[in-house]
Amino acid sequence: MPPGIRGPLAYVGTLRGALVTVGIFASAVGLATAAVLPELRSLGLGIFASGAAALTFLAMATLMRPYHRVARRTQRYELASLVSVLALTGIVALFNYVIVQSDVVADLTASEQYTLAPQTLDTLTERLDAPVEATAFIVDDSNAVTPLEALIAERMVDYLREFERRSGGRFSYQVIDPERFPDIAYSKEVTQWPSVVFENANAGTRQKVVATSNPEQEFLTALLVVLGLSQKSIYVLDGYSSWDLTDQNDPDAPQTLGFALRGLEGDSYNVGVLNLIEDPRIPDDASLIIAAAPDHELGIEDGTALNAYLEGGGRLLALLQPDLPGSWRALIARWGIDALEGYVIDPDSHVAGSEWVPLVGNEGYASTEVTSEASTTFFPSLAPLWVVRAPEDMPTLVDLKPIALTSENSFASDRIERVRRLSTDLGGPFMVGVIARVRGPVDRPVPASAPVTTVGVFGDADFVSNRYFYAFSNSDLFLNTVNHIAGDDALVSIRPKPTVFREMAMTPRELEIVRYIGWFLLPLLVALFGSAVWWVRR
Repeated sequence: MPPGIRGPLAYVGTLRGALVTVGIFASAVGLATAAVLPELRSLGLGIFASGAAALTFLAMATLMRPYHRVARRTQRYELASLVSVLALTGIVALFNYVIVQSDVVADLTASEQYTLAPQTLDTLTERLDAPVEATAFIVDDSNAVTPLEALIAERMVDYLREFERRSGGRFSYQVIDPERFPDIAYSKEVTQWPSVVFENANAGTRQKVVATSNPEQEFLTALLVVLGLSQKSIYVLDGYSSWDLTDQNDPDAPQTLGFALRGLEGDSYNVGVLNLIEDPRIPDDASLIIAAAPDHELGIEDGTALNAYLEGGGRLLALLQPDLPGSWRALIARWGIDALEGYVIDPDSHVAGSEWVPLVGNEGYASTEVTSEASTTFFPSLAPLWVVRAPEDMPTLVDLKPIALTSENSFASDRIERVRRLSTDLGGPFMVGVIARVRGPVDRPVPASAPVTTVGVFGDADFVSNRYFYAFSNSDLFLNTVNHIAGDDALVSIRPKPTVFREMAMTPRELEIVRYIGWFLLPLLVALFGSAVWWVRR
């Protein structure tokens, strides 16, 4: 051990060294707490006093030293050990007390499980222009509720506390036991609990949220309602695809849009399902229509209604697949986007071992408005996209933004399993996704006063299925595209991921290594460190 370390280490092991260390450290912590946190000044002064007491004890111990050398050494070590243990216990207790009493919150989870979404923070800090009060009705008696109800209630209160902390004083809440104060629950028309009532103190508007496993979204929606901030409506077309639009329970479902719809609701959209086959009328409040994996042809009446909606300045996001029905191919071609035949094979950038699953990184993104913060995305069964004609030959085209591109060596294969390029294959790069703003269809002249239509197209729908929605940046790319098309660029961001169960899969050999490390290596390290300290102090 270097001589420069041996001396200080030996000194810390003595009574004088331990007391000096504890005294100086406690004094410094106390003074810093009193200076930086005025609300904890009394606590800081108390810590400072404990440090001063330790130094005082050092002076007393010095004066009371016995003359016998052996006794002096034994007593000194025993007293030093006792003081060190007591000091460490006191410092840990004080540190925990400071953390509990202070208003400091840190989310250390890998996927930011306990961090408010940017949309929520924007509402609390920028759009909350009136004081809002929330009353949570939660039963105090633990015997009267189930463990699940208690967990839900605790989570709801945690979010209310975080809302209050982030609102700058414009949001407040209180917790009421409805069994002790039934008159208050009756006055707010609460009949079941746990539930929370949001009220606008100025306008008198009220919104109730009953027990929910997703309190952040429900609370944000309630805030928007009581503040009078309307939600945009997005409709997903039903009847043209074999996909399930509602299942949000199966994370491995390959042809299910449930997670994507939940993500839209998480961005504060009012999401509905629209069946134009049964009723070919599009609601007046439709801000965007989404067509996911259409594999059935458009009819006459529903196709006419959809074209009329677009010609009136509507917005459409089409998530296509290879082998697209002809009527859908013709629909998007009217707005300047051509869905080509085949499957995109990308030998330069793909998921390992799957050339038919193009992978797009930072170098492949083309639209900074949508992908500025996205990382990697991938697209199983991607159909090649391009423009129907050169932009200069489309006089009605206002703006065309490719979202992402495949590599230059990509090509369109007639079969997904054929990954070797033939001389007859159409070469890339291809557009993975594109957003076109057009003043009327490109196949006929329109007046300059015609409204602007926005059409977004992806050559793949699988990347937003439940199985792949939360993989890499797939969800962010989809939701950011929706935000951009719907005119909500302020919502374009990287969102916190949902709660996921993380498990470690180990082979028997890896399990043995972990077991032996816990059994032998860690105790051996402790023994070696103890031997080093003994060698210095012998």
